Amino acid sequence: MKKSKLLLLGAPIIPLAPMVAVSCEKPADHKLPTNDEDPNYQDVVKALHKITFNDLNFEEQNPAEWDIKSFYDHFINDTNIPNTKLNLKSNSDFYKSVGGKAEFEKKYEIYFSAAIINELDISFSAWLAPKGNKKDYTFKGKLYKNYFYYERAQFKVSGFSGDKEKRAKKEHDEKVWNIVRISVPTIVAVGVAIFVIIQIIRKKKGLIKNKGAKKYHGWRRNK
Repeated sequence: MKKSKLLLLGAPIIPLAPMVAVSCEKPADHKLPTNDEDPNYQDVVKALHKITFNDLNFEEQNPAEWDIKSFYDHFINDTNIPNTKLNLKSNSDFYKSVGGKAEFEKKYEIYFSAAIINELDISFSAWLAPKGNKKDYTFKGKLYKNYFYYERAQFKVSGFSGDKEKRAKKEHDEKVWNIVRISVPTIVAVGVAIFVIIQIIRKKKGLIKNKGAKKYHGWRRNK
């Protein structure tokens, strides 16, 4: 496998409405308060927000060989909730920073979800949950499942096949749109100004013509 060449953006992002395809973006339903019983809780949360694509189980894939939709369908798309395809590697930096996988799993679980947010990017979410967070209950004869979580972290991934061309087209379209957005109001304003000037000129010509007619008829009467 070729080393991943994905562009990794670890900073939090604003979730956008998915445009192409989505997985279930929320495997956890109920946010819990902080885990005050764990003195290392804040360290776990910090590690959660440092997770990148390279911590996941398919980090060796080369996205340049896949278009974004095919990559999503093959490696991410899953009808299960939570997603069973997305997992951390056992030797990921996340597990290393929280004392190892076995130590982490004594108190917590971690789930992932993902969505294609535009033609260039996939948004990943990591959900930190308490161990055994899934609760089953029956209501009016129907089985329901609740999921609970402490914290959610997000990162964005791009760099798929055709990324440069699509990004260049997107930038070009944005420039064109900005020109149109700026030009149209200016053109309209100029058009309105010209219309007003023409009306003023016509009105003045009309007044001059009327004055000339009055003088002529006055001269005829006095003659």
